[in-house]
Amino acid sequence: AVELFPMYLLAAEANMGVNRDNAAEDFLGLASWLALRDPEGVGDDLRSRCHALTGRLRQSQGRLEEAIAAFAEDTYHRSCAWGPEDVRTSFGYWNMATCFATMGAWSKSVAACRTVVDVWFEATVASALGERLGEGVKRTQASTPLESELAREERFLSRDARDASETESNGRARGA
Repeated sequence: AVELFPMYLLAAEANMGVNRDNAAEDFLGLASWLALRDPEGVGDDLRSRCHALTGRLRQSQGRLEEAIAAFAEDTYHRSCAWGPEDVRTSFGYWNMATCFATMGAWSKSVAACRTVVDVWFEATVASALGERLGEGVKRTQASTPLESELAREERFLSRDARDASETESNGRARGA
């Protein structure tokens, strides 16, 4: 029966594509039941896909808290399958970031987006330099003033935020 797991996921995804949420939910439920029934028969890569589809379904239904929980499970299983800083894992972080942004939880959204950027930056630098992951950024940081540029950008952004806050408080003082 575990052999049907990928087919249930495909059926759920197809039903989501034609806006048949109830049928998609049924197929995701069947897939989840199979995973619970035979934990060793379903790998982390397939579990992550199931949770990602569940998260997408919940997000489309506006059930954002449940979507975030599903995307967190997706990210966990991606991390187990490929590692927490793998490019494939970054998609789980991105999905959580979009939910947080929709909810207006900007700090959480930015934190998740930073993780995505860090993972992709490392993968891009390592690929460009022909280095192993983890070595590319170290080599780049040793040869470029990247850290000082980031620190300067942080100061600039915090100064802009402080200026905006002062402008807002001055406007309120004048209106009072």
